[in-house]
Formats: sequence, C-alpha cells, structure tokens
Amino acid sequence: MDDREREELYDDLVSAIEDAGLGWVSDEVAELIAQGADETTASSQIAGQEARKPAELVAAYRSHTPWERIDLLLSALQRVVEDSLSAEESISAFLESEQSHRGDRRDMVPTFGFSSVVRHDPPTAFVFQSEFNGTPSRSAFGVDNARELPQRRQAIQSLLAQIEEIRQEASA
Repeated sequence: MDDREREELYDDLVSAIEDAGLGWVSDEVAELIAQGADETTASSQIAGQEARKPAELVAAYRSHTPWERIDLLLSALQRVVEDSLSAEESISAFLESEQSHRGDRRDMVPTFGFSSVVRHDPPTAFVFQSEFNGTPSRSAFGVDNARELPQRRQAIQSLLAQIEEIRQEASA
C-alpha cells in the first residue's frame, strides 16, 4: 500500500468512526497528529556539529507519515473498544451482585449527582447522563443488557481482529 492509499484509508476510517458516533475519537487523534511527531535528537547527530562538543538534546517535530496517522487512529479505536467491553463487564458484575442480594436486604445506594443516600431495592441499571454542546444525552446499561455480553464480547473480538487486519494491510 502506498502513501496515497494510506491517506485514503485514513479518511475512510475517520468517516466510519464518525458515522458510528465516535467522532470524539477521531477528533482527539487529529489533535495529536496536529502536534506532530517528536524527533528529539542529540545535537552531535546534527550535520555540521563538532564531534568533540558535548551533545545537547534538540527538540524537533515533524508531520506524521500516513502510516503513523493510521496506526494512531487504529490504536485509539482499539483502546476505546477494549475499554468499553471492560466497563460493561464491570457494570454487569456489579448489577448481578446486587441482584443476587435482592431477597436478603435493602441496600443504601448513593444517588449519583447528590450527596444524599436513598433507600431502595438493588439497582437494575446504571443510567449515564451527559451534555455535549447543550444537547442532553441519556443512556442506560441494565440487567437485561448484561445477558447480551457474551454476544457483544464475541463481536468485539471480531472487530479487534479486523482492526489488526487493517493495521497489517496498511503497514505493507
């Protein structure tokens, strides 16, 4: 794969990531790419410097190559996918643990966003609320979602394998 094809692949990956609702991932990678690649080097390695003079570190930055841009994007995507599965598994384990105690006790569970504590049955879902550019967003991960984890784990493993295939193809 030549650099022109890598640039096209990068643009296609960014579009796919944004279409999947993960534009923040490509935005963060774009910011990292804009900073450039660090090429700190010893001054004695710079042409025209006397060899006897003590070496000093000289900081320099260069543009990322098309391959490096793809690798940064795929690495970020891979971390997000892996971390999301880990978070889902942790939440699922918590919910299953709380559900197993349902008949034994009523828990004191903190209410997110408040310093008070309320008494109620064990939780059946985690609710995530956020706001981006003035638009509120709400999503939940419930006990029913936990039953789907094995299928999602398998789908995520497949996605991670595809990410690795893209990385191998782009590096060739």
